Amino acid sequence: MASIILVAGMHRSGTSALTRCINLAGVPLPARLMPADPDNADGYWESADLYYLHNAILTSLQSAWNDPREIPEAWFSGPASAAAGAQLVAWLAEEMRGKDALLVKDPRVCRLLPLWRHVASELGLDVRTIITVRNPIEVARSLATRDGFSEPHSYFLWLRHVLDAERFSRSTPRSFVTFDQLMADPLGTVRKVSRDLDAAFPTPEAKLRPLLDATLKPSLRHHTVADAALAEVGEQLPALLTTYRWVLDAAADKSPDTAPLDEITATMRASEQSRGMAIVVPPDTTTARPN
Repeated sequence: MASIILVAGMHRSGTSALTRCINLAGVPLPARLMPADPDNADGYWESADLYYLHNAILTSLQSAWNDPREIPEAWFSGPASAAAGAQLVAWLAEEMRGKDALLVKDPRVCRLLPLWRHVASELGLDVRTIITVRNPIEVARSLATRDGFSEPHSYFLWLRHVLDAERFSRSTPRSFVTFDQLMADPLGTVRKVSRDLDAAFPTPEAKLRPLLDATLKPSLRHHTVADAALAEVGEQLPALLTTYRWVLDAAADKSPDTAPLDEITATMRASEQSRGMAIVVPPDTTTARPN
């Protein structure tokens, strides 16, 4: 069965670097990619079409990539989801033409995995998911530099992306990878992903090793924080520490209980609802076609 490999992870967590590594291992990318820019000089390795479609979906919900609120479950079974799904079906069918696999990366996939899984099922495609995780303090500092976000805001964004990606990918073959693992041992990380997803990558390791070494330059990492620094943040936001420790265990090939993550998700949902901040799904939302 043909498959799509989805790279899901919070912004500034190494999703671009990991995607390029899996691409070098032999998994093809979409045809029309986002161009590199000063914020990501080596490239984003993500589809321009999907960037616009995903943003249109979030806009239709009066949301955005930097909105940590939960997308209501009702949206995924509503008319706007069906309309977006039809666009995805057309795009994916064209991109998969002549391919056995396709590598798709966009941090927004974390939020929209149920839509992707529905579309893949409609097309008879197997879904495999790579979840990339980085120390949330490093992510927050990167977002402060790039976007001027406060640390608390970035922490809730990190939680939303990681919690959604984990919850929505539970019944798919998946691999958890940390940014530290990728930078320390790129070839070993590619091997881990291949093993976790039960996916054989075409590029021979002897050829792949120098390509990975040339791709993962130390300059990719601008903010480094010891994991121990999370202890102080964890006193103020225990959910952050609990979730990060959970994904570290998952990346170390352990099988931690998902119940604590479900409790955190439920607490965040209740907080949004009690404060009148929850996203409301309009009955007739539509999404624009990508350019």
